[in-house]
Amino acid sequence: MLNSRIISVAASFGMALVGSPAMAERLPRQVPVTLSRGVSSSQIRGEIAGYEAVDYRVTAHAGQTMTVTFKPTSRFAFFNVLPPDSDVALFVGATEGSRYQSVLPHDGEYVLRVYLTRNAARRHEMARYAMAVSVVDPTPEHRN
Repeated sequence: MLNSRIISVAASFGMALVGSPAMAERLPRQVPVTLSRGVSSSQIRGEIAGYEAVDYRVTAHAGQTMTVTFKPTSRFAFFNVLPPDSDVALFVGATEGSRYQSVLPHDGEYVLRVYLTRNAARRHEMARYAMAVSVVDPTPEHRN
């Protein structure tokens, strides 16, 4: 009986955390980026505020070159590039700048995470941004 009461309390506490607005607002909004066949780029416009983050999901293949150019209205807005199935960023905009270009190491869904730095988020700042994303196949002379 004591064990079932502990489990019930623990489950209630866990549900309260998962359902709380503070926890929900920190999960990035998910936005798929679909590149049509023959179209290798997309122009994205958006805005974020406070602790909000947006994950743009781009499916690409190993050997393709991804280029991302980020133009925010705030000096505190950045983007990171995360490889498929990993939270370890390949690129961290806060330290590496507003442009990413690299030959991709894996097949799968890459995440372009847009966010404000913690100090700006605490002040509930807002940023608009434009982001250009392109994914291109290797040229014939660069294929394996």
